[in-house]
Amino acid sequence: MDGKLRAVLQDSDARYDLPEVSHLLLEKYRNGGLENLNKMLADVGDLHVRVGLARSWEERPGYCYAMINGVFW
Repeated sequence: MDGKLRAVLQDSDARYDLPEVSHLLLEKYRNGGLENLNKMLADVGDLHVRVGLARSWEERPGYCYAMINGVFW
């Protein structure tokens, strides 16, 4: 397991593949893999997912990317 976690969100127009940086979800993933994470999420019911934008950086001015930076239940 490389410690990287991503989430795929889909709406009626597009599919978004975003990095997941929520500390709680990353910890659950690192400590028990995807099976552990899926079990936890199945037990909680509804989720609120916060999507944030990263700041641009010197090498790519004006460019930023979206990431999931919070998951609440």
